[in-house]
Amino acid sequence: MRNKRPIINYSRISVEEFILTCRVIIQKMTTNLYFPDPNPTLAEIIMLTDDLEQKDIEAKDGGRLAKSLMQTARKLLELKIRSLGLYVDRTSEGDENMMVSSGFPLTKDHNPRIRRNFWVKRSGQYGEIKAGCARIPKSKAYLWQYFIGQMPPEDGKLWILANATTQIKTTIDNFSEGDKVWVRCCGVSHEGMTAWREPISIIVG
Repeated sequence: MRNKRPIINYSRISVEEFILTCRVIIQKMTTNLYFPDPNPTLAEIIMLTDDLEQKDIEAKDGGRLAKSLMQTARKLLELKIRSLGLYVDRTSEGDENMMVSSGFPLTKDHNPRIRRNFWVKRSGQYGEIKAGCARIPKSKAYLWQYFIGQMPPEDGKLWILANATTQIKTTIDNFSEGDKVWVRCCGVSHEGMTAWREPISIIVG
């Protein structure tokens, strides 16, 4: 079973980090024999990366229009990098050495994360995950929160409420492919809220 795949979603990192990531990918994939026919082409990725870098410079000292043009350039490059990552994923067929050689950062293709009292897994639907927990004594309802990022936040205010249920499982959707999602849950009783379960992460498919 495949354990890793290229990360293809870069919407939540800074422009500078995104540009640097693209430069690494371009360098690693240039004359890479594993990937002879990149789709989209490296020439297109180079052009869009250069364009984003220039527009980012202009946006730093520019007004609303310059910032809007930079955001548009970023979204276009994100789409193309996503397509290139999917090409790398298909071509490598799970060969980790091939994927590493592409310059794309890799992430674990998480299987259902199961603990004795809490689990998170992929749904069969695009951008959707499922979560569940063991029954918490005295709890009449359950709260489910999520966070998208590489690590769970220490600040509780950054967690987003997904659902409040009377059942011990739930479905959370509207994620993008490649998102790293952290989920946590707690019980609610007449006495108040229980402690949050330790967060579990999953990569959305």
